[in-house]
Amino acid sequence: MSFVRRRRCIIGSFRVSLPPLDRGVLFREVKLTSIGLHASISIHICHDYLDQETGEWAPNLQCFISRLASHPERLSNVYFNAILILRAVARAAPYLQAYDIGTAPVGRHLDDRAKALQMEDKEAKEALKEVLKLARSDEIAKGFDEGDFFIGEDATVRRSRLEMCNTEFSADLEGAV
Repeated sequence: MSFVRRRRCIIGSFRVSLPPLDRGVLFREVKLTSIGLHASISIHICHDYLDQETGEWAPNLQCFISRLASHPERLSNVYFNAILILRAVARAAPYLQAYDIGTAPVGRHLDDRAKALQMEDKEAKEALKEVLKLARSDEIAKGFDEGDFFIGEDATVRRSRLEMCNTEFSADLEGAV
């Protein structure tokens, strides 16, 4: 199978051959993710806001209220993005735990800078453990269920199409090796 056919099967099939319900679910998720990212950017802009009069950077509550707090749907989309990302982190957790994120030099005779980098590495590893713990928590698991995509009248058809695309893709990858 050619790369173009694989790509059409995996990416383009929702556009061409899947029922309208599938397109609606997919497009809704893409739309919510996009809107959530825009809202997240607004949060960061309002948090690190340049006051034109004083020249200082500081949180701007009025900016937050006008851009987000007065629009509950935007906050909901930020929540959706956070849950979606944490679900992805939970699925990738075994790989993330196995990966060495350390950047500090290793050895016996280290200067002060290297020791500081080792401390930063230790803090980063602890922060990663906390994120993985949060991602695996029951509260996050209840926030978003990708299995909802396979509920309804056409659930069996959607599942078989996805499995067929995955099988074709896997077979083509094995042939390329």
